[in-house]
Amino acid sequence: MRKIISLALMGVMSLATVFASGCNKKNKTADSATDIEITFWRSGMGDEFMNDIVAAFEAKYPEYNVDFNSETTNTAIADNIMNGAKYNTVDLYFEPIPSNSLYQYLEPLDDILTMVNAGESKKVSEKVSKSLLDNYKFYDGKYYTLPYGGGVCGIVYNEDLMEGYEIPKTTNELRNLVFDLYTAYNKDNCKPFIYFSGGYWEYVYNIWQAQYDGLDYYYNTYSTLGQDVAVLGTESEKPSLDVLTAKDGRYQALKVLETLLDSQYVVSGSNSADHTTQQTKFLNGRAVMMCNGAWMNNEMKTASSTSKNFSIMQTPVISSITDKLTDVKTDAMLSAVIEVVDNVTNGKIAISDVKKADGTYKIGEVAICESDWNRIFEARNIIWENYSQHAICIPNYASAKEGAKKFVAFYFSDEAQKIMNNKTHMSLPFTFDKTENAPNVDSWSTFEKTMYEFSQKYTMVGYVEGRRSLVFTRGGAFDYAAVNFVSAMSQQSGAKSADTVWSEITKAFSDNWNTYLSNAGLK
Repeated sequence: MRKIISLALMGVMSLATVFASGCNKKNKTADSATDIEITFWRSGMGDEFMNDIVAAFEAKYPEYNVDFNSETTNTAIADNIMNGAKYNTVDLYFEPIPSNSLYQYLEPLDDILTMVNAGESKKVSEKVSKSLLDNYKFYDGKYYTLPYGGGVCGIVYNEDLMEGYEIPKTTNELRNLVFDLYTAYNKDNCKPFIYFSGGYWEYVYNIWQAQYDGLDYYYNTYSTLGQDVAVLGTESEKPSLDVLTAKDGRYQALKVLETLLDSQYVVSGSNSADHTTQQTKFLNGRAVMMCNGAWMNNEMKTASSTSKNFSIMQTPVISSITDKLTDVKTDAMLSAVIEVVDNVTNGKIAISDVKKADGTYKIGEVAICESDWNRIFEARNIIWENYSQHAICIPNYASAKEGAKKFVAFYFSDEAQKIMNNKTHMSLPFTFDKTENAPNVDSWSTFEKTMYEFSQKYTMVGYVEGRRSLVFTRGGAFDYAAVNFVSAMSQQSGAKSADTVWSEITKAFSDNWNTYLSNAGLK
């Protein structure tokens, strides 16, 4: 027997009001190990593809019934998961985890990664990008969530307005581009950048942090706050306040933002207007660039847009990375190396054309050391992902736990991913079991094709500190101490400098450090 559909989806508003005024819980009703109740946040992806995947699953596994509830909000986990089996009937969520403290209610999903779907030869773990899966690994080495949507993120631009301008390879080049665009378009009431309430900039400044610090430091020192991974969450080695307050890539990213967020370069209302309002302005040519992601494509279909020509640039490499290099000390040289890196990555030249017998790399007439090449190559070939903000998870008390796991494994089948690709023109960083099932992107827009290319080609960097250190997971710390610096740095009057913002951030960390440790059970 199918589980009862949620009252919100039935539209029984009066009853919903009654429940909301009480304990906001519902008694568990008809329920069994073969009735899989799913709550799905459709976000910018829509839910048409998911309805088709549910139908395909039920056709393949008729012993299961699926109750599929699609929602426009993403609060179901926060509202219900802590209520336990007596009051929460949901077996499977497709929704962001709003609080790291809720991981205690989640079932480990490691066994799903070892599953092989019928008719396939690859395990689930062999089909999903390793760099993406690494972002989902919790500090205890387990996977409590897996990806279902989202996409790669970065600086999206209007191709029509960018025509005649060179795509920047470094942040200094980006700064110069912003000035040129302002000079060209300000008279037409068009600005270089638009955003909403500070939103989506994190998809860029976090990459600049990782570029400057390097992935080893980002994952194994910053994200763990200096703790050995083997002892994370234990008393044997305490996390480090010095790491949290170090003047690292976060500070360098703030210095870049300081040059970009001048109020004259930003569409009015960017610090207060909502996402839909600002994105619609962007789609209608009020700004040249907006930090955004793969989902913009589907949202664009429902917007009244005067332009459909959009693409995403590789995130420019932070110019101050030269602080960490031996031979590459100027922005011009950095840009020249990036151009060669791009040619190698895109197969235009072979690495043997660049690497010499003595281990150096020749860039034009100049030789650079291997360590410089490796740092720049890494920085250029990483991209921010927000897949890890979209979580497949199962309550550890779910009655249809095994059926839910089977559904999740099926979600990573060629059949299901092909449905998602065809319906949404979006993709996980995913290797198909059979290459002929990979999407044919010939009819996709430039934006869609580029997003797909980036998702398959680059190393995924995402939010991991919430899964790697108890100071973030339970302590309540955030990477920038939850300071709204985008707004603070872009005010028309009284805009704050990067140094002022950084001082506020480090002070907040120091003032709250003992509270973080206490909340995390480390004091």
